[in-house]
Amino acid sequence: MVVASILRSHPPGRKPGDISTSLDGKRPEVTIGGYPEIGVAEARERHAEYRAMIERGADPAQHKQAEKRVRQARLSESDAKDKFQTFSQTWLAEKMATKSPTYRKQSQSFLERFVWPEIGERRFGEVKPMDILRIIESLRSSPVTAERMRVTIQRIFDYAIQKLIVVVNPALPLRGVIERPPVEHHRHLNERELGRFWRSLAMQRAHFTTLAAAKLLVYSMCRKSEVLRAKWEEFDLDAAVWDIPAVRMKSRLPHRVFLSNQAVELMRLVHAFSGRQE
Repeated sequence: MVVASILRSHPPGRKPGDISTSLDGKRPEVTIGGYPEIGVAEARERHAEYRAMIERGADPAQHKQAEKRVRQARLSESDAKDKFQTFSQTWLAEKMATKSPTYRKQSQSFLERFVWPEIGERRFGEVKPMDILRIIESLRSSPVTAERMRVTIQRIFDYAIQKLIVVVNPALPLRGVIERPPVEHHRHLNERELGRFWRSLAMQRAHFTTLAAAKLLVYSMCRKSEVLRAKWEEFDLDAAVWDIPAVRMKSRLPHRVFLSNQAVELMRLVHAFSGRQE
C-alpha cells in the first residue's frame, strides 16, 4: 500500500514541506522546501505530483535528484559561456572567419600561449585592466607581441560589447603602455644592384626550379608564397596568363597575372623539366 502525506506542522527533526512516502516497503522522504518560501497550496500541488509518480512506480526522490543534476548542468554550461576563453573562441570563429587560415591559427596560438592561461577561466565581468597589464608586462621584452596581445584582447572585448555581454573594455586604458619600435623595412635594390643580382642568378649552383622561382618572383611581382605554391592547373601558357585562386591570395580574392614573354619561356622550361609533377 502506498501512503503520502504533507506535514503541516513542524515537529522536532522535520522540515516544513517534507513528504513521507512508502514505496515497495521503503519510506523515502522528499523535501520540497520550507515555509513560507513554499506555501501550503504549492506544497499540495507538489504532493499530488509526487503521489502520481509513486502510483506509477517512480521514486520522487530520484526524480528530484535528476532535476537537480539537470539544473547543475545548465548552470555549468551557462558559467562556461561567460568565461573569457569560451567567448574568445566564438570571436575566432565569427570575426576571424574572413582571415587566412594561417592568420587565424597564429591568433589562436597566441591566445593559447599568453592569454588563456592567465584569464581564460575568468568571467568577462571579472577581467580587469590589472589582469591585462600583467599579460603585456610579461611580454615587455617582445614589444610587438605585447601590443598585439593587447589589441587582440581589446577586439575580443569590443565584440563582447556588441553582443551586449559587457559594457566596458578593460584593454583600452592600457594603450601605449608598451611602445612598439618603429618598423624598419629592408632597403630596396637600386638599378645597378638589381642588375648584379639578376646576372648572378645564372652563376648560382642552386636547383633549377629554385632559380626559376626567383626569376618568376621578379617577372610577376607576386608574393613568395604565391609563387612557391603555384600549380600547373593555374597556368595557361598559350594565353600567357596565370590565375591564382582566392584561397591562396592574402586578399581572399582571385588574382590574374599577365605573363611576359620571358615568363612564358621560363615556365615552358620548368614544365619540360618537371611538368609531370604537381
